[in-house]
Amino acid sequence: MVESDRPWQTGATESERWDGYLDVRTGLLRTLSVEPITTPEQLREFEDGRVEDRRIEFRDEPFQGDFDLPHLQAIHRHLFQDVYPWAGEIRTVGIQKGGQGFLPPEHVGFVVNGAARLIREDGMLQPGMDTARWSGLLAERFNDVNEAHPFREGNGRTQRLYFDQVAEAGGKTIHWNVLTKEQNIAVSHAARDGDLTPLRDAFSVMVTDRMDPLAMQRAKQAAEAMRASSAPRNRQAQARGAGAGERAYYGCDGRPGTAGPQRNGYER
Repeated sequence: MVESDRPWQTGATESERWDGYLDVRTGLLRTLSVEPITTPEQLREFEDGRVEDRRIEFRDEPFQGDFDLPHLQAIHRHLFQDVYPWAGEIRTVGIQKGGQGFLPPEHVGFVVNGAARLIREDGMLQPGMDTARWSGLLAERFNDVNEAHPFREGNGRTQRLYFDQVAEAGGKTIHWNVLTKEQNIAVSHAARDGDLTPLRDAFSVMVTDRMDPLAMQRAKQAAEAMRASSAPRNRQAQARGAGAGERAYYGCDGRPGTAGPQRNGYER
């Protein structure tokens, strides 16, 4: 692909780069599809099957990394290599969801690499840490990476595989499927608003010790109790916007109105 075919990189303005991600005929994200994709449903179908195949491939033969930005990029590139020409590339535009801006592209590396450093320094890659402490640290690092939102699309799926590798190294399991989509939206939205408590509570349910034979059963029971107690807040968050773990296509309303939040949490 020649440089002129990469308008999301070569555009002189934010607006030009934003439009460069899109097919000018349909307004949908550019893909590697040979056949025309003209509806969001077709895009979802084209994307989901290919990404799921690559996800299974990754789980069968995972590659290792240092949990830094290149590691995250490699996971995204693997998952989306059959779908988008910009797979594995850091986005070149600002994005927002639910009225909340993610970090500007130029801050992504600082935040993700800072999160990786804290993952190592706090001992999350070493088995034996108390599960409650580990899940609390996970909430902080997950929110960091989610705020960075490095890619134009596919952040949630990439983050899950990334943190699954963190969990495996630390002797833990993250049971992503015990929470509903609405719960994921609610806790992620609250965290990006500055309230990490719902996210910590969620991970206290989702994270178990890898060697615990009854872990999944207890996780499901705890999730049901959490779901019942937080249903009103979940409905409110669903109406407001989206959060981590939600697979979403960024349409025109994803354009940023203001710069994303600043991060100053990596000074220790």
